Amino acid sequence: MSRLGRNKVLKQRILTALLLVPLVLLLVLVADTRWFALVVGIVVVLGGWEWSRMAGLTSIGIRSLYATSIVLLLGLCFLFLPSVWITLIILLTAVWWLIAMLLILAVQRRWFEIPRSSTVKAIVGLIVLIPAWLSLVLLHDAGSDQGRRLVLVLFVLIWAADIAAYFVGKRWGKTTLASTISPGKTWEGAIGGMLASAGIAYGLTFITYMQQYGSIMFIIVILVTIPASIIGDLFESLMKRSANLKDSGNILPGHGGVLDRIDSLTAAGPVFLAGLWLTGLIK
Repeated sequence: MSRLGRNKVLKQRILTALLLVPLVLLLVLVADTRWFALVVGIVVVLGGWEWSRMAGLTSIGIRSLYATSIVLLLGLCFLFLPSVWITLIILLTAVWWLIAMLLILAVQRRWFEIPRSSTVKAIVGLIVLIPAWLSLVLLHDAGSDQGRRLVLVLFVLIWAADIAAYFVGKRWGKTTLASTISPGKTWEGAIGGMLASAGIAYGLTFITYMQQYGSIMFIIVILVTIPASIIGDLFESLMKRSANLKDSGNILPGHGGVLDRIDSLTAAGPVFLAGLWLTGLIK
């Protein structure tokens, strides 16, 4: 892409972000958890529609059936909130993202190839999307004000990591993070993103007067969550590459599809929530 083209895309990304961020903040801070679950659910279903394309489901009817199955699963999960089974799903999903990291490494080293089966890819999509929605809804519902703050903190940290990774990578990036999967991502950018988020997290511990144990545990959770967000991003890139797609869709100008915007959250959400649970920061 030419420099002019890159500048145009960057302007589109900034304009789209300026329009979406206030809406997201309003949803997180003002909406009741039921409305929050509904709106995020719509986003996840749109992501499922895009995933069906990456999975190789070409028939409109089959893709519609796949999106409908996600709607039904979200509704079923909502009926069982909260329960020990839902907690188990979140914890197992956090483990899944560790497996996904190993898969990414194996593909990068050319030890493994993504299965061509559309069925397998479709099932993986459910594993990626459903727990992501669950984690955000559970976070939002973790106490009226605390839950909203936690969701906002997660979003801000992910946004900060993405922005820092982009500009640090563009300025100093030399060593590719996963050249066969996403050549544009670099180790320098990833480290820049982690440092930016860790710095914000550290500042939050002072602003909220968090006790020493809580501060240490919170920063540790963040230092695990941000790498998970990178894994989520890389995994979606891997799925797009296996489907020979540049973007998951084109619904968001300058950003591609819905999945291109929530890929980091698909992994960061469950890992963040599991980390908060395991450290006792929330019940």
